[in-house]
Amino acid sequence: MRNRGFTLIEILIAVAIVAVLIGFIVPNFLGIRIRARDTKRKSDLSQLQIAMELFRSDRDLPAYPDDTFMNGLCNKCWTQNADCGGNIYMKKLPCDPQTQNQYIYVRNPGDSLRYDISACLENQNDPDRDTESISQCDDQGMVSYTLTEP
Repeated sequence: MRNRGFTLIEILIAVAIVAVLIGFIVPNFLGIRIRARDTKRKSDLSQLQIAMELFRSDRDLPAYPDDTFMNGLCNKCWTQNADCGGNIYMKKLPCDPQTQNQYIYVRNPGDSLRYDISACLENQNDPDRDTESISQCDDQGMVSYTLTEP
């Protein structure tokens, strides 16, 4: 009489092969997601930079917005008027794709035509990261990516 099932050894070998394959695939998949979020952050900052230029060009006395302009605007429109009327700079002010926090914006206190806008990147080895990371990113174990006025 012949047995038609798998032996214990065959099952263990199959499980070991599957475990090894998962061990290679899962970390690679997580790395892809991290890089995708970092790419989104960089794209968001580029879009913000364009909107900042629109804002500056609308001023009688050219200047970038003050440090607090992003407060409470995460995922909301940024316009000339509070009711989303007038000149629309961004229909939806972008936020960090993972934390939904606003990006870090600092206008130079001595020069209203200079600013830094930063995002914290998860990929420590990102080729575009800042040489010296800002403290808000260091505190989270991340590195910063900063854009300044063009």
